[in-house]
Amino acid sequence: MSKINLIPITNIMNQHFATNWLVASYFEKESVCMVFGEPASYKSFLVMDIAFCIATGNDWCGNAVSKGHVLYIAGEGHRGIQRRFTALEGKYGCKVSDIVISDKPASLMDSTAVNDILDAIDAAGVEPELIVIDTLHRNFGGGDENSSRDFGVFMRHIDEIKSITKATIIVVHHTGHADKGHSRGSSAIRASMDAEYQLKIKGNGVELRCLKMKEFEQPQNMSFSLRKVDVNVPTGLETSAYIEQVTDSKLANKSTNTQIVLQALSDAIAAKGSAIPINQTNQRPELTQKRWVDVGEWRSQSYSALSSSIQNPPSQQQAFNRARNQLIKDGKIEEINGFVVML
Repeated sequence: MSKINLIPITNIMNQHFATNWLVASYFEKESVCMVFGEPASYKSFLVMDIAFCIATGNDWCGNAVSKGHVLYIAGEGHRGIQRRFTALEGKYGCKVSDIVISDKPASLMDSTAVNDILDAIDAAGVEPELIVIDTLHRNFGGGDENSSRDFGVFMRHIDEIKSITKATIIVVHHTGHADKGHSRGSSAIRASMDAEYQLKIKGNGVELRCLKMKEFEQPQNMSFSLRKVDVNVPTGLETSAYIEQVTDSKLANKSTNTQIVLQALSDAIAAKGSAIPINQTNQRPELTQKRWVDVGEWRSQSYSALSSSIQNPPSQQQAFNRARNQLIKDGKIEEINGFVVML
């Protein structure tokens, strides 16, 4: 155990502590922050957008950033990452190079996790300003995120990485199963964060809300929509997307029925979803650990949810089909061989 030094309060009172922002007003340097949300709330799109701006020095949504290297500890395959960062190069009109990405998830519960990550950083020859862990679940390792004891081990390793690298760490996480207003898992998660942000589906996009800012005033909410684009990657032309900031009035245009149908899909996957077969995930690594459900089950759940406002079955079918087409167009869902998955 390292030696503890005691410092007189008078020494501390005379020190000059400057506020250092990684992203002005939103993410402080050398802090641990969380971004969480429901499925299809653009969590990875948001943090990739932030990572791109840090790596290139572009302002993020009008807020100044501290330019530097980014370490992205990914929980899924590189194919989806390639498409999304190619889309961001088009959005910002510049190439990105100062990002390094893990080739597999980190098991941050493991005793070797800290050294494994620090060794990888040294081997890459970078000094990251930002480390993204996407997602907590996929990088947790052999523990239970509902256990305060296990999360304490996870957080101790995160703090050690932060202390040594001096980087800001953003952890991407999911909402709770019962309480959508809180991140999933132990109550110790929120208590451990310097800042916590929720992405909440709203209208035809999402709203970013600050739920906790430990040392500063909470910044303003921001709204985003998803813009689909075609991108040129080594295998040819593919479809990807990026988020763009919008006003609340633009989010209000989405049909309430579309929200109902999307929530019905989330409920159907939770109740009767199944793991996506390996023959699909081998072709689409970004679908690994996602679950899908039969389209018929989703349709049945949607009709039931729509029945409170639409009693006529043909009208329910029409509302479902419109919402289904809109969700596919928005890139929030994908249908594969009679099954549907949230992206």
